[in-house]
Amino acid sequence: MISDRRLKTDIHQIGEASNGLPLYVFRYINDPSTQHVGVMAQDVAQTQPDALGPVIGGYMTVNYGEVR
Repeated sequence: MISDRRLKTDIHQIGEASNGLPLYVFRYINDPSTQHVGVMAQDVAQTQPDALGPVIGGYMTVNYGEVR
C-alpha cells in the first residue's frame, strides 16, 4: 500500500501502535473525501525497513503484513 507522507494531507497523529510506530488519521491528496488510518512509510523506514514494499512511481510503500 502506498503510504508515503508526500501523498497525504490533513495528517494528525492519533496514537501509537504496540510496536511504537505512530498511527495517523489522514486523507490522500487524490481522495480528500475519505479518511484513512495508518502509518507513514517514512516512519516505517526508520524503525522497520524490512516492512517496506517496492517504490512505486517514486513513492514509498508499506507491506502492512510485515509490520510487527
